Amino acid sequence: MRILLMSLAQVFMLSCTLMTQQAPALPAPPQLQQGGWKDPAFIRELQLSQAQVGQIEQVFQAAQRDLAPLYAEQRRSNAVLQNLMQADPIDEARILKQIELLAESRAVSLKAELLVHLSLRKVCGYEQTTKLLTQIMPAIMAPAMPVATGIRQPKAIYQPMPPYTDEARANRIEGTIVLQLIVHRDGTAAVSKVLKGLGYGLDQNAIETIERRWRFEPGTLYGQPMEVQAVVEVRYRLH
Repeated sequence: MRILLMSLAQVFMLSCTLMTQQAPALPAPPQLQQGGWKDPAFIRELQLSQAQVGQIEQVFQAAQRDLAPLYAEQRRSNAVLQNLMQADPIDEARILKQIELLAESRAVSLKAELLVHLSLRKVCGYEQTTKLLTQIMPAIMAPAMPVATGIRQPKAIYQPMPPYTDEARANRIEGTIVLQLIVHRDGTAAVSKVLKGLGYGLDQNAIETIERRWRFEPGTLYGQPMEVQAVVEVRYRLH
C-alpha cells in the first residue's frame, strides 16, 4: 500500500489542549499563523530565552528570504509539469525534462531547509528545534507548497479531546505528546509510533482517541486521495 511521506518541511502539526472540564467534542484551537512561534505560550513551553528568540528571528527572516524564491520556482515548474501530464497525447521527452528540472529545484530547496535546521540547532536544543520547525517551516512554505508539489496535506475536521487519567490528574501531569501516524484515504488515522510520551496512561488515551474518533480530510496528490504519514501533537493542560 502506497504511503506518501512528507519531507521535514511538509510535516504538519495538529494541537489540542485538554481542559479539566471535558466536552463530547470541542472545536480545534486556531493554528499559529506566520511567525506564530513567537506566541508567548509557545516560547514558555520551549523555555526560550530572549537571546534565543532574537537569534531564531534572524534565522526565520533569512529562511524566508532564501526559500521563498525557491518555492516560487517550484510552483512554476510544477504547474508546467501538471499541464504536460494532463495533455493528450503526452510528450514524454518534455515531461522527463520537466521532471528533472523539478527534481533539481527540490534538491536545492531541501538543502536550504536542512541548513535552516542546522541554524536552529546551533541556537536551541534538539527538542526545541524540532518543535520550532513545525511552526517556522510551514509558515514559510504555506503560500507555495500546496501548488508547488501537487500535495494537499490532511486536515483534521474532528478532534475530540482525549481524556485525562485519574493517575495523571492526581499527579498534575501536563505536557505534550508527539505521535507519528498514517492518515488513510477514508479520513481515519492509525498511530504508528510515539515520538514523545508522558506516561500515566495519557499516551494510550491519545492513541485510542485519535484512532477511534479523529477524522481528517485525507491528503491528496494531484487531486487523488493518498495515505500520508504525518506527525501530531496532543497537549495536555490542567486548568
